Amino acid sequence: MRNTACLIFILLLIPGLSVSQLSDTLYRRLSIGISYEANLSGRQLNYSLSNQWVADLRNENEMLKYGYTAGLVFRYRLHPKLNLETGLRFADRGYTSPKETLVWESPDPKFPSKVKTTVSMNYVEIPVRFNYKLKVGKLDIYAMGGLSLNFLTNKVTRFKMYYENVNKDINKDKTDYGFEERTYSFSLGIGINIPFAKRLLLNVEPVYSQNFTSIVADKNAREYLYSIGVNTKLFLRMKKKTKKA
Repeated sequence: MRNTACLIFILLLIPGLSVSQLSDTLYRRLSIGISYEANLSGRQLNYSLSNQWVADLRNENEMLKYGYTAGLVFRYRLHPKLNLETGLRFADRGYTSPKETLVWESPDPKFPSKVKTTVSMNYVEIPVRFNYKLKVGKLDIYAMGGLSLNFLTNKVTRFKMYYENVNKDINKDKTDYGFEERTYSFSLGIGINIPFAKRLLLNVEPVYSQNFTSIVADKNAREYLYSIGVNTKLFLRMKKKTKKA
């Protein structure tokens, strides 16, 4: 809970940063950059009535996990106030559980006393987003929204075992049967442009993302991944060629 509170605190602070408005007249429409988003990832369950007890049990025993996205991003200026962004990125999403105590009929130091389960789902994502500049005093702020096409590349369930002698053991299950190979999601956020150097532009944006198609094929047990985080992007802006007199 402490880590979650810290992240929320950061999200509230970012829009308060003050920077001067940037001029786009010296640069070309296309900018190339890199992005990294640190987030908290989880899932929403939409089960049928007959399976609702499973959803209730999972909601009691599963919680958010740390995730991230990283990749290349391309920005094209359609209008002085409107930008189009796309790119290619790798994403680590999923959920985890707290440590669960294991009870054995015949206790033995060789048996684990606790277990922690973490589900990690890796995607290659192709986002398409629009940024619209907002006039908020001297702040260079923009609203962001868009969609993403996501391809599942790997799904791993890790079981971290804890023993009385504090030793740890990790078992992995890479079964991805029943999970959709392709999903779609949306993202909403607000960001701020920060001049970093003459040709470099730094973007910091709190962002919320969520699947609107289920990550599993079972129609009676639908699951939707979501995340809340801070996305940081660094763009290289290319100067326009100046005409010689």
